[in-house]
Amino acid sequence: MKILILGNSHTAMMIQAADDGLPPGMDVTFLAKPGPGPEGLRLDGKTLVAEDPDLIAFLDRTGMPRSVDLSAYDAVALVAMGITVYHAAGLVRGHALPGWPSADGIGALLKDDFQPLPRPLLSVPAATASLHALAEGSLSNRLLGMVRQATDRPVFVVPQPYPSAGLLTRTDRAQALRDVHKAGDGAAIAALLAAAQARAVATVPDAHVLPRPEASVRHGFLTDPAWMRGSLRLGGATGHGEDDVLHANASYGRALFDLIAQATEKFE
Repeated sequence: MKILILGNSHTAMMIQAADDGLPPGMDVTFLAKPGPGPEGLRLDGKTLVAEDPDLIAFLDRTGMPRSVDLSAYDAVALVAMGITVYHAAGLVRGHALPGWPSADGIGALLKDDFQPLPRPLLSVPAATASLHALAEGSLSNRLLGMVRQATDRPVFVVPQPYPSAGLLTRTDRAQALRDVHKAGDGAAIAALLAAAQARAVATVPDAHVLPRPEASVRHGFLTDPAWMRGSLRLGGATGHGEDDVLHANASYGRALFDLIAQATEKFE
């Protein structure tokens, strides 16, 4: 089974895993670039062609192809390049979402016309719609549209790994995520993000959001640091270092390949 993987720096976890061995019968091709991802791709018939000079230079330097014939693959995976838990946390910060643990007691205040609310209300449907709009404009969704024009094979959207749970003990970044954890909203914000991601692909035939490896998740919306230690940068053997809280390692990538293998068997 031939799989094409398009993505940004998070694709490195799958390259790292592929170097250690793929599931039986699986062959993969990578086309990825750090930052937002491989912007500057053009669809020429059934072929994705790199046009951006910076993208071409990176692909040449890392040995990845400048063009790929989408009809030659049994499935396509789009890694990250979309909405993240950071988007969700920034959106809801400072608001009370009815039904969330942090909004417990809001209902009683609403019954009193003279009792000011501690935070403005934001409904879960409104928050989902806002995140959905962000997802629709993402590079992941733009590439999804291009892929679907060229092939009817399954497309798997691989969400960016949750940040490391190690950030809970830090003070230098991601205060919004620590606030989510302190309020007990981890599972709720993960469900909000998942709903927006699912809606963004719902109208695209045979497009599926791949779940994060269940064993990697901590507190409902973060990643166990063990699944991030030893992660490598895209395009080389250089590690991210201990300060990195974003990038997962080969174990995470290997679990994703197993999920893709299981899903492709289901859709064959």
